[in-house]
Amino acid sequence: MSSLALALVIIAALIHAGWNYLTKCSDNKLVFSWLFRWVGVIVYLPLILWQPSLPVLSGRTGLNLPWIVWPLVVATGLLHALYFWALTAAYDSSDLSLSYPLSRGLGALLVLLFATLLLGERPSWLGLLGVLLIVVGVYTLQLHSFHASDALMPLRVLGTPGGGYAALTGVCVAGYSLVDKLAVRYVSPLVYIYLMFVAAAIFSTPLIGRSGWDVVREEWRKNWWVIIAVGVLCPFAYLLILWAMTLAPVSYVVAVRNLSIVFGALLGTWLLSESYGQQRITGSVSVCVGAACIALA
Repeated sequence: MSSLALALVIIAALIHAGWNYLTKCSDNKLVFSWLFRWVGVIVYLPLILWQPSLPVLSGRTGLNLPWIVWPLVVATGLLHALYFWALTAAYDSSDLSLSYPLSRGLGALLVLLFATLLLGERPSWLGLLGVLLIVVGVYTLQLHSFHASDALMPLRVLGTPGGGYAALTGVCVAGYSLVDKLAVRYVSPLVYIYLMFVAAAIFSTPLIGRSGWDVVREEWRKNWWVIIAVGVLCPFAYLLILWAMTLAPVSYVVAVRNLSIVFGALLGTWLLSESYGQQRITGSVSVCVGAACIALA
């Protein structure tokens, strides 16, 4: 994995953990996520309109897109809408430092599997070791202790509401990562992520209507400045990921992105007073070593 791709993913991981922490702290998480998506659509519109004069990251310019891009935009929009719904439901039901690692780790494992089967990627032995170390680290992060009686605890977590929503989030991560890897072969990451945010915001709107527009206004009144900040940061972080996907295998990108798991667990511990025992230290080290292996692959 090139140093540029690695740097892009690490920066994106840090930003990703930050906006997930802010989402966890919001009052109505589903409404919060819907609002910041529309903020992103508005804030980045001038950049998209200026797009034809920009040096596009992937080497493609303009908004005259191949037809294949449009079904991919619809697919990723639907998957991102489901992702945001499942993610916010997970945060309503469980700790950030548990639901966040579970969703990201499962996503990395599924991406490795499907990228090999569907996209023909063949990770090196060192890259494969790195992905597996990250998955093991994620599993370890779920343990309450290293006692034998707790060995299957992460699997039992899947049976809880929070664990189920986190697992669904991971499935969505795998799905949209593969769709997006294919899409950036045909379109600039900047244009594609904008279209994805528009689609995801539109597809999520019926769910928000059920909450009532008074709830939307109240969430904006309480957290407008945070919503604006996340609306800027979230698309930017994923833009970095899409850029990295043009430089490295998607299985590597998604796996290294799981450094955000360490950042998320630390934020949950330091700022939300969630526990961080020896098992989470061990899991974090495993994730970091795995990322180092992929960097050297």
